Amino acid sequence: MKQDYSAPKFEDWTPGQKPGAKPAKVPGTNADVFTPISFYDKPKSGLSLDKVDISKFSSTQFVAEGTLLTNVEEYSKRIRKEAERQAGQIRLQAELARSVAEEEVAKADKLLHETEKECERLYAETNTAADEIKRRATEEGFSEGFKAGLEQSVVDNRLLTSHVLDLLAELKDLRQSLMRQHESEIVRQALLMAKKVVHGELTTKPEFILSELKGAIARFEGEGKIRISLNPIEYDFIAKHQRELEGYLEPGQPLVLKKDNNIACSEPLIESDFSLVELDLNRQFKLIEIALAECGEDRRSLFDPRFRVERESEKAAVAGQIAAGKLAEEEAHQALLQKAVADRMAFEDASSKKAQEASADSEDANPEDSPNEET
Repeated sequence: MKQDYSAPKFEDWTPGQKPGAKPAKVPGTNADVFTPISFYDKPKSGLSLDKVDISKFSSTQFVAEGTLLTNVEEYSKRIRKEAERQAGQIRLQAELARSVAEEEVAKADKLLHETEKECERLYAETNTAADEIKRRATEEGFSEGFKAGLEQSVVDNRLLTSHVLDLLAELKDLRQSLMRQHESEIVRQALLMAKKVVHGELTTKPEFILSELKGAIARFEGEGKIRISLNPIEYDFIAKHQRELEGYLEPGQPLVLKKDNNIACSEPLIESDFSLVELDLNRQFKLIEIALAECGEDRRSLFDPRFRVERESEKAAVAGQIAAGKLAEEEAHQALLQKAVADRMAFEDASSKKAQEASADSEDANPEDSPNEET
C-alpha cells in the first residue's frame, strides 16, 4: 500500500536538538555614533566590529540554539545595513571633500585671473614708459643719432657693395672655368646631335642625296662626260631621276650612273673628264670637328699657358698628318687631271682625224668640184 512521503523537519536533521532553544544573539558593533573625517586630518576608522568567535557557531552549539539560522540571516542584514550606512557616510564625506576642492580651485582661478590682469596692466605701463623714454631720447638726440646712423649706413653699404662685387667676380671666374672644362664636351655633343639629324634625314628622306647631287652636278657643266658612282641601295632611287639630273648639264652632255659596292651610303663619287668630287658627309663632319677643336684649343690657350705649350707639339703633329694627306690628295688630283687632259687631247685628235678623213672622202667622191680640174 502506497504511503505519503513528507519531508523531515529541521529538528529531525540535528540529533540532540532541544525544542525550546532561544535564538542566538547577533554580535553588535560600537559604531553607533559616526565621526566625520576632517578634510585636512587623517581619516579615522568609522566602523569597528567586535571580533566574533566562529567556534561558537559549531554544529553542537548551532543545534543547541535551535533558531540560529534565522538569527544569521538577521545578522547578515544588519551587517549589510551597517555597510550601506558607512558607505553613505563615506560618500557624504567625499562629496564634502569635493566641494571643498572645487571651492579651492575656484579661489585659485580667481587669483590667477587677477594676477593676469595685474601683469597686463604692468606690461602696458612699462611699454608706455619705454615709448615715452624713446620719444624723449629721439627728440633730444635726433641730429646726433641721424648723423651716426648715416655714417653707419655708408659703411654698411660699402661693405655690402664690396661683397657683391667679390661674388660677381667669383661667379664670372666660375662661369669661365665651367666653360673651359665642359666646352669640348658641349661641342662634341652638339656635333653628335647634328650627325644623328643628318643620318635621320638620309635614312628617311632619300631625296636628300638627290638634292646634294643636283647642287654638285651643276658645277660640271661643260666638262665632258659625267660619271656618278653610287651605292647599290641608292642607285635605284637616283636612276629614276636621271633625266632630272641631266637638266643641270649642257644639252648633249652625257651622264652615266653606275653601281659600286665600294661606295658607302650618302657618299656618291662624281667624275668628269677634268675633275673629281666626292660627296663624303663624314669627311665634312670630320673637318668641322677639327675646326671646332682648334677654336676650343685657341680659347683654352688664352687662359691656360700650360695647355698652350702642351698643345703646340700635338698641333704640329696633326698639321704634319693633314699636310701629308693633302699632299697625297693633291697628287691624286693632279694625276686625275693629267689623265683627263690626255683623254681630252686624244679625243680631239681622233675627232680631227675623223674630220680630215671625212673631208678627203668627200673630195674623192666629187672630183668635178676640184679647182685643178676647172683650171
